[in-house]
This record gives sequence, C-alpha cells and structure tokens, in this order.
Amino acid sequence: MDYIAELRSIFSQPDLYEAHEQCVPVMNAMAREQAFFFGVIRKCLSDPEYIDRVRHYPTIAFPIEENEDFTLVANVFLPLPDGDRDLSFQSIHHHGQLILTTISAFGAGYESIIFKPGYAIDVETGLTDMQMDRLYQNDLHNVAFIDKLTPHIVFYPEAASITFALWSREKHEALDKMKKMKVLQSVKGPLKRIIKMAGLNAAVGLNRVDFNDFYPHDGKIWGMKDRLGYAEGTNDNWLRNVFSVVQQYGFDDTDFLKQLRTDCEERGQTVAIPWIDRLLAGETIDLEFEPSHLNVDKVNLSKREILAVYGQEPD
Repeated sequence: MDYIAELRSIFSQPDLYEAHEQCVPVMNAMAREQAFFFGVIRKCLSDPEYIDRVRHYPTIAFPIEENEDFTLVANVFLPLPDGDRDLSFQSIHHHGQLILTTISAFGAGYESIIFKPGYAIDVETGLTDMQMDRLYQNDLHNVAFIDKLTPHIVFYPEAASITFALWSREKHEALDKMKKMKVLQSVKGPLKRIIKMAGLNAAVGLNRVDFNDFYPHDGKIWGMKDRLGYAEGTNDNWLRNVFSVVQQYGFDDTDFLKQLRTDCEERGQTVAIPWIDRLLAGETIDLEFEPSHLNVDKVNLSKREILAVYGQEPD
C-alpha cells in the first residue's frame, strides 16, 4: 500500500475530524511495517540539509510528509542518561487549533498526562484553572488522538521510542488554498510574517503561540505567555543520536550506507562519516544527551509535582 497516497486521499475530504478517524488503520499498518520506516530513513539521510542539522531539541525527528492538508513526522523520544522517568522533556502544552493522531511505532513508549480542554487562565498573572483528565502509558502500537487546545505533557521514556505523529488543522482554512498556489511557495515565509503583523492569523488558519505552555508552582498550574526554547546543540550530537536510533531500529541497507558515505565525503559533510563507518562496522552507537537540554526551568517538569497539584501520587 502507498500509505502517503492513502492519507492524502483521506485528508482531502472536508471533515478533518472524520479524516483523523479514518487514518487510524493506515497508521496502524505503517507502524508495523519495518520497510516503511526504512524508506523514511533513506529519504532523510539522503537530504544534505538533514545531515547538516544541529541538535535543537531533546527529541529527534524524521520528517515523513508535509502538504497542504497534514504533516506527518516520526518523533523519537530519547531517555535521560540516568533513566529518570519522572521528568518531562517539555512543559505542559497544547497545540493551539491543531489536531493530532499518534501511534507508537517502536520501543517501550512514554508516559503522558492529558488534561481537559476548556481551562481558564488569568492573562495578567498566568494562574490557570486546569483539570487533569488521565495519566496513561503510550505502549507499542497505542493510538492516541489529541484535540485542539488540549493540554498534555510527555515524560522521558526508559529507552528510545518512536511515535508517528500526524497533524492537521481542525478544518480546511484559507491558508490551505494559499499553499496550493505554487506561485506563493517562494514567499511563504515573508507572507506568514505579514499576516501575523496584520493580525490576520485566525482568518487564514495560522496557529497562535500565546499561552501554549504551563508549569506547576506552589501547588497550582501557571501559564507562560511565551514559549521557552532550548539552547542549540551541535551537528555531531545530532548525527550521533540519529545514527544510534537508525541502528537500534535495525536499519541494515549496507549498499545505501556505502553510497551515503561517498556522498557525504564528496559534499564535505565529514562529521557524518565516522557514524556511518561505525554503523557499517556493526559497532554500537550509544545515545548521547545534550547537557544544555537538562534541568531547564519551567520546561523539565516533575511528574510527581504535577500529580501533587491534583492530590495524586505516581504509581
């Protein structure tokens, strides 16, 4: 089955909530087919820009598909060096008007807390009245749907875990039509900035970023007007972790890897070559955490502290 073509057909319909329901069997099949993710690995590693990336985030992403109707990415959640599963890799957060279907495709998965939508926030102080919905373990092949404006938080797993995440807006917007106009592709960055400055985000379907993130303090939940980011890591750290994940997944296309080595050498992307060599030689490539991504205030949150807000304790 051509999974991407099937998803494009599903998400061309007017009702995007219905599309998210209909996409589940396709994502189930994708998550169980090793050859599919092998293809994703080849596509990403063949992209010179992907090889040149630096580590911006505790997770590693393998882009799969982006079009006018949806975005599909494989997110790899990596463990902390000490295996601590009490800490989150990101604040409590929601995705604005975006809706999301995910499926765990590899590894032990992660634990997550889902909160109820419809919370109230004092925009002057940030004090938030937010109710907890459920605590759950995202086990292998578990499917989850996250609606718009639904706060949630993910905690570090015990081992590398891959989740396929499919995003769309809640409905087709004017921006979809604009994306389909090829003449606008070269100016989409400046166009978004103009739209934002003109205050037209809601009219054309751009996602707002105010008060998307929350954290516990003094037994209450507080909102942050602006998102806190991570410090930039290195290209070597990015590549080490990418090739470690590729190795853990069992990628064994030696012909592709040999050609990739030649291509990287010709392009001068020499940082990648030692990791390709170790993968070809069967040498274990250990994950390496980016130190600047640990203990970030209001971002790396304690599950115990969050649950205490609601009078609960971890199992």
